[in-house]
Amino acid sequence: MISPTVEEYGTSLAGSFQALTKFKGTFEARAFKDCDEAAEQLSIYWDPRFLPNFEVVNGQIRSRQGDWFTVFAFAEALSEFLIGLEELSAYEILEQKDYDQFANFASYTSCFHLVDSFLCLNGLYWLPSPTGNCEWKEYRKITHPKALGAPACELEPLRLKFKGRPVFVLARLNRSHLDSRWIFEPKDIRSLHVSRWKCFGEVLQLLLNESGLESIPKRVKRFFGLFSGHLTYKGYGKADTKTAEGMRKLIGVTCLDREPLVPRLRNIAVYDNRSMDEHFRLVAQIMDSSIIDSPSKLVAKHFNQLGLGLAQWQTDRLKEILSAAEIILGRDQCQTMVRRAFLLSGMVELDFIKVVQSGFYDDLHWTIRDAIGPIFRHRRFIPLQTHTFAWNVGTSKRPVCHTIRIPATIPDVVVLQSDWFPRKKLGLRSTMSRTSAL
Repeated sequence: MISPTVEEYGTSLAGSFQALTKFKGTFEARAFKDCDEAAEQLSIYWDPRFLPNFEVVNGQIRSRQGDWFTVFAFAEALSEFLIGLEELSAYEILEQKDYDQFANFASYTSCFHLVDSFLCLNGLYWLPSPTGNCEWKEYRKITHPKALGAPACELEPLRLKFKGRPVFVLARLNRSHLDSRWIFEPKDIRSLHVSRWKCFGEVLQLLLNESGLESIPKRVKRFFGLFSGHLTYKGYGKADTKTAEGMRKLIGVTCLDREPLVPRLRNIAVYDNRSMDEHFRLVAQIMDSSIIDSPSKLVAKHFNQLGLGLAQWQTDRLKEILSAAEIILGRDQCQTMVRRAFLLSGMVELDFIKVVQSGFYDDLHWTIRDAIGPIFRHRRFIPLQTHTFAWNVGTSKRPVCHTIRIPATIPDVVVLQSDWFPRKKLGLRSTMSRTSAL
């Protein structure tokens, strides 16, 4: 499936946001029969821990948020992109202090998150732990004398099952139905890393076929050049990044083979660092010290080049997508969309200084800077609301307490209505302290 263009993705994103806004108004006008129903619906549609979620209808996986699903794919792309920038700066700090194994980990981690962001902005959203429904589960016993020993329960997301077994879900944006029409495919559970890199390789192959070698940035191509020697060793002949055929071979062996090299390199660099160090020390005498001062830094340096290439690629693509959405929505609505998408992503912590130090912050689309700057400039986390509602679903002699902690999406994404959790119906006293969402 060919990836959507930035204009097509921007159009889908704007349409999804309009559908979300319309649903928001409908939802806020609802009346629920009891607190349980209000809590379940509030969680399924507005709590990032449960979003997005799915159901199986006539043998097909569908999302309850299907009409505005592009917002969730964009939210994932945005949060993963910011984590990738944060890890790029973390790598620089660790590398300078010669914490090589930790630098290896940070360098690979930045690439992994940036690859996930890249896929989401190309209409491919991997969900390794998709949510199906929710269930009340006991999390403690009440110690208050009036209800001593009574169970206290809160809603927890349940894993989606397809044909009786847990699966991954791969969401694909259908180019022929860009009004938020996503296709949801069940996938067998494999390594997260193998699955993600395989999908990345497939997208790059499609780009090569559709737009040629120049469609892939130089730094990304340079990373794949690292594996040229492996192809020669395997007897595949010489392959380099200067030809489309060479790139196809390199992408195949690194991302698409049964045992792709990139996840293997990650495992060696992160978890088997001793053997990697010993190998590099053996060849250190023939390496050019002007290129790299320590052999144990080599893997992290290569992943860092890929991370920088992906970060610039994503910065440009995000800017173009949001500019296309802004034409449809207008300036104010586009700003609101990015802020709501960020809150729906569930990201509550970010080292803002590292994002700025990554070198990409000033080049971000203004709506992204306006969304994260006020939240994280003077702190590293979003202080979650402690406002909790509690009610008794048992009897006076055998109480059972159900509770809900208000998610961070309230009140910025959806407004909590006073009649959803009326105090007069509370059978147990609850803590009502409250802090601002932001």
